[in-house]
Parts: sequence; C-alpha cells; structure tokens
Amino acid sequence: ASVEVRQGTKLTRQRRGQTSQELVNKSSPIGEGDLVSTGADTEGFITFFGGDVTAQAYFSTSLRLDSLRTTRFFQDRRSMALNLNTGTIIVATADQGDYSDEQYVVNSDDGAVLVGTSSRVRIETEGGPTTAVVDHGTATLMSGGKRIAVGAGQMASMDGSGSTSGPLPAEKELIYNGNFTDLPTRRADEVANGGLGTAVWMSFREQVAGTDTGITSVSVMSETVGTTDVYYGAMEREGSADHYTRVGVRQDINQPVDYLRTIDLYATVKVVKQPLKIGGPVGDVYPLTIRVNYTDTNAKPHTWVQNFHFVNGKLDEKDPGQVQQARWSARTFKLKSKDVGRDMAVINSIEIFGYGPEFESWVTGVSMVGRNVASQP
Repeated sequence: ASVEVRQGTKLTRQRRGQTSQELVNKSSPIGEGDLVSTGADTEGFITFFGGDVTAQAYFSTSLRLDSLRTTRFFQDRRSMALNLNTGTIIVATADQGDYSDEQYVVNSDDGAVLVGTSSRVRIETEGGPTTAVVDHGTATLMSGGKRIAVGAGQMASMDGSGSTSGPLPAEKELIYNGNFTDLPTRRADEVANGGLGTAVWMSFREQVAGTDTGITSVSVMSETVGTTDVYYGAMEREGSADHYTRVGVRQDINQPVDYLRTIDLYATVKVVKQPLKIGGPVGDVYPLTIRVNYTDTNAKPHTWVQNFHFVNGKLDEKDPGQVQQARWSARTFKLKSKDVGRDMAVINSIEIFGYGPEFESWVTGVSMVGRNVASQP
C-alpha cells in the first residue's frame, strides 16, 4: 500500500512500533501497523492492491492499516482492514476480478463497516457515532451483535453502546445552529467576550471604502411570529453615502461534499432597509448577501453568491433575490444537482452579510442539506 498527498502540507506516517511521525511530502509506502494522519488543511490518498482499493482521507483524519493480505494457497482471497480513529474517509473498491473472496473492513470504537466489492462508501467518526454513507454498491455495519445492510443512496450509524440506526435515505446537514437558538459552546461565543451569544456563528466587519464614521451592529435577536419566537441574525449599518462597510455573520464548515449528489441551501430572509443604489459600481452593493466559499477537486477556491433586496410593487418570480420590504421570505437554492454541475469537493464556509453605506437585514432558518441519491458506479 502507499499514501500520497492530495492537498495541503501536513500528511504524516508513523511506522509500526515507532513513536515519531514522518512528514510525507509526496508519496510513501505504508505497511501493517502504520498510522496515517492528516492535518486540518490536508487530504491524503491511499491505494491498496495496485489501486483496486483506495481510501481518501479528509481533513483531521487519523487511521491505522491493521492488515493487508492476499493468499492463493487454499483460495484466491484478499483482505484489508483499517482502524479509523477519527475523521472521514471514502473507501472505493473494484469488482471482484480473479479473486474468489474479498473482505474490506473499517473498524472504529463503535463497531465495524464491511465495504462490498464495486462500492464507494463514506465513513465518518468524530467523537460520536460512526456513520457510513453508501454512494454506490453496498456496506454492512456490525455493532453490539447487530448487523445493518446498507445500499446505494442510504446511510446508517452505530455507537459504542451497540445502538444502531438505519438504513435511512442518505443526507447530511452541513449547517449547525441555523436558527440561532443554540447556546454558546465556547467562551468566544459569549456576548461578554464579543460573541453573538449563540453557538458556532461568528460576526465579522470589513471597512471597504472611506473612513468609517457610521454605526454598525451584528446581533442575535428574536421576535414573535404568531405564537412562535423566531431567533435571527440581524445586521445593521447607519452611515454616510460614501462610506461602505461589509458586516455580517460567518460559519466555518470545512466538510467534504464531493460524494454528495445534491446540495440544497435554505434560508429565510428579511430586508428592512437598503442602500439607495442597489448594485453599485461593481455590482455587489446589497443589503443582504449569502456567500458560500468552496473548493473544487483540484483544490481551487470558488464562491457561490446570492444577493437580496426589496422592490416596490410586484416581485419578479424569476429573480429569487427580490423580496418584499420588512417581510420574511423563505428561499431555496440548488448548489449542486444533476442540472447544476458545480465541482464542489469541500464546503469551506458560509457568510451572510450586508454591504453598503446603510442597511438593515435579518436571516434565520439557514440550512444546507446534502443528499446522496442512489446511483450507478
């Protein structure tokens, strides 16, 4: 087997029986008992049996090659076993070929995932249940004496207590705390320390043009809609016409998404006040913008952008960025689908902000759902 760097600079290998780690600059052979780890910005790619079986290790992943065997004494058989300590890997296997029996296993603290031939399976464990998502082919989860067979477009999970769930339609929520209701999980999230008083989301402010003499604010607020308290992120600026500022909220995501067939973005927005001139000299002056930052399979950065503004009179149904003033509007966008062929390998972050000399905008119900529909190899 061998491991190579796909992107980043922090791929390490620890030899069996050794305590020191070696930095892998390009590629390196690995053997039974070797530990492979990737840094927060690094992906590694492992090949077995001359490339018939591969494992792509995403950011902050640690795994050990427990065994790699072939035999032709009693039967044509080959097997591979990995131990996933933490992180995310995608295991891809070829067809059975000349071998009469094959077994590919990924173990974790929660149990084992058996990956079938001609299959592509994403396996993730990060301090919680181990989850397996089948892109195509099959997988079997085994934990606490239970077995779950998972097919294409399905997912299942297991934890150390032997509890299992699935198979379910494969989907993944990429946004956390999209309704701004979860309490702070870090000191930096607390209002007293400059945070928003809610989990994960961070505020940001960028002075773009002129010397700022205006007032800007980013906060989490609530209002009662019917009988429900709605929490939202509020972005506001009051300033003179020649002072441009970008202010909003941001969430780091850093999730692999190349295995997902579709990605849908949901948001409920409200624009209360906006600049006198929408668009501006370079077409980016809007009271509310959602920007998704992502990288493609060649590690090149890209952005997806949707602007919002209110209009007087009838809305243009073909323009999802038009909303009515001071009224909540729910919107859905296709980031990736069979009709939207964006090459999205990793979603890095989402930013929601207002930009201009003056504006007041609100956002809630932020959700980004990736789904892995049944597909053929």
